[in-house]
Amino acid sequence: MYRQILVDPNHRDYQRIVFRFSPKDEILDLRVRVLCFGLNCAPYLALRTVRQLVEDEGKMYAAASTALLDETYIDDICTGSDSLENALELKDELNSLLAKGGFQLRKWSSNSAEYEAITHHFLPGHAPHMGGLWEAGVRSVKSHLKRVIGDQILNYEEFYTLLVQIEAVLNSRPLTPISSDPNDLSVLTPGHFLTLEPFSAVPDDDYANVKINRLKKWHLIQQMIQHFWRRWKNEYLNTLQQRNKWLKSSNMPIEGSLVLIKDDILPPLKWDLGRIVKLTPGRDGVCRVADVKTKSGIIQRPLNKLSPLPLETCSTADDVR
Repeated sequence: MYRQILVDPNHRDYQRIVFRFSPKDEILDLRVRVLCFGLNCAPYLALRTVRQLVEDEGKMYAAASTALLDETYIDDICTGSDSLENALELKDELNSLLAKGGFQLRKWSSNSAEYEAITHHFLPGHAPHMGGLWEAGVRSVKSHLKRVIGDQILNYEEFYTLLVQIEAVLNSRPLTPISSDPNDLSVLTPGHFLTLEPFSAVPDDDYANVKINRLKKWHLIQQMIQHFWRRWKNEYLNTLQQRNKWLKSSNMPIEGSLVLIKDDILPPLKWDLGRIVKLTPGRDGVCRVADVKTKSGIIQRPLNKLSPLPLETCSTADDVR
């Protein structure tokens, strides 16, 4: 939805990006023409645009106008009808009204088998373990979230802000390299499937060690997200290095592999990435140290500070088998 909203040319300087691919390249001065996902003002601007569309064009579409004004949650329209005919009519109205603003209704879900051949599979009650990977992710979020919030009482806006930032943290995790180019440190993240680009965060002060009674509400939320980031990141990186038994050597990283470098002081959504350029074996022939090429140069790190990307780990295991 955000990328379908054009920003006024007079306001594009607020989305100015100064960028270059390498220190040797010329600096590019860019301005994003569409609304950027992840900005603090993005949800408000998106909803305000929809409301303006209803004010300008909604007189002929009563049902669609009501759904957009009263039953829209950011970029999801959560509505329904009491009959199949009314649902079809509402869909046509929504498509027509949104088209006048240049929007496209991309998804439509219904629990009516007549309208759409959807088969819903529900888990039995009190059995979240049958949910597999997604329930494991939910559990890790809930466990850290409870510890981070503690006894604090948050209102709707504060809790929603915290959850949106946690969502950005989870969707920023690297999955696999984008290319096999040894000079390319770019990775594919879940954020690419949502916005076609990696997530980023506005730099902020470190509030992790500041007493709560000295913090304003916004700073308190930032402290919570920083605590969540450090807890969840350490747990996630440890899962990439799990070894059940030391009865045999595990899959060793190879030269050219893209890895995550453990760094406890990085801010939220910031991942330190590098490619292994050299492995240094010890006297027993086992490699425990590697030279890693990063954006700032070549550094030397022990292998226990390097975590392979999850999808690269799976592919390597498949090759070994």
